[in-house]
Amino acid sequence: MGDVYSIAAARAKAVAVLELIPLPSGAVQLTASPDADLAGGPSDDPQSNLVAYSQWWSLPGSDSAFTAFLKVHPPAGFSPGAGVINSGSISTVNWAQFAPAGPTVASLQIRHEQHGDHVDLRLDATATWLIRRTPAETIPVSLTSATLDYVAPPAAATQETTPKPRHAHRVLTGQALQRIVSDLNAVPVGVAGPQSCPEEDGEVAHLAMEFGGHHVVFTVYFSGCGGVDVTSDSQPQPYLFGPRNLTPDLYAAVGVAITPIPRTPPLGPVPTRRAAQTLLLHNRVQAQRAGDAVVRTLLVLPDAVETGPVSHPPWPRYTGAGTLVDRAIFRTITGKRDDLFNWLRAHPPAGRFAAEPIKSSRGVLVLDMEPRDQTKPVTANIWVSMVQQGAQVVFRVDAQSAWKSP
Repeated sequence: MGDVYSIAAARAKAVAVLELIPLPSGAVQLTASPDADLAGGPSDDPQSNLVAYSQWWSLPGSDSAFTAFLKVHPPAGFSPGAGVINSGSISTVNWAQFAPAGPTVASLQIRHEQHGDHVDLRLDATATWLIRRTPAETIPVSLTSATLDYVAPPAAATQETTPKPRHAHRVLTGQALQRIVSDLNAVPVGVAGPQSCPEEDGEVAHLAMEFGGHHVVFTVYFSGCGGVDVTSDSQPQPYLFGPRNLTPDLYAAVGVAITPIPRTPPLGPVPTRRAAQTLLLHNRVQAQRAGDAVVRTLLVLPDAVETGPVSHPPWPRYTGAGTLVDRAIFRTITGKRDDLFNWLRAHPPAGRFAAEPIKSSRGVLVLDMEPRDQTKPVTANIWVSMVQQGAQVVFRVDAQSAWKSP
């Protein structure tokens, strides 16, 4: 099902989507909602180019049997993993929400409710229709130059570690221009009306060019919905969605190199590990709280993605007294292990320093974040274990505390 460009085509698409839903034998279509619980649903929204189509059905049997049937027989063309079966969300109504089958299908929802010896169903499909690109939004491949003005977000609006120029002005030609032209020509037209987007942080690029006797400006927003505003001779054109390839190509044009791990010069020899004494706490709960209190004191890079323990290094071996409690967080970041190693040494937790690393045979590097004051025992030891996996560094931060069993 491809994109559609009229209200009639969008409605036909919504109708066709509902025909993909298999129903058990004995299902009978109704002309209206059989009860109040299934009366409300999506409706046409001209401001957002959205149309909705609904059907009501009744079928013999139990609601649980229909739920089981739906899990085994998802709508044709939809990914088996896209359906999410939920229950008890509104009154006694159960519902199933399926992922879009294409860029202009907004949703497919099935609601069902038990009534005596039968189940009542409501099927809803919505679709959106698109506005066609204007000639001013199609850049000729023969274009030889364009002007790019890039403005970075204010430092207070971002936590990124990648250095960016406050402002950059470039005249684009050659391959750099052709890549960006190709990106822009591939952008679909956005849907009209209000959208729910994250707040924009001020990062923007203005691309000005002359073709077809017109002065055309593409304004690319890097945040928010990441779309593109277009004007031709100062006249607004249809809004465009932003393609994924456009951002890295624009960064390359202004010399921005993505550095999730900031370049940090080596600090010289790593101090020798001294193995701080761990204070034995009274019970497991105290030990867990102590670990939780310090595990996040390590400054975590803002571009690091929180993940689970799969494929991460194992926890560091504990050799102290008492019963161990290990609290850990797991992160993945693009870059090199040595860069992360240098950055962690330069940014240890408050009151600590990075002691001699421990290398394992599997390429895991472990830093011991020891207290600067070695005269007092600590409530938890902090370890950072990291290993290179392709272009990513996977690392974990462990806080190891211990308690004394009775």
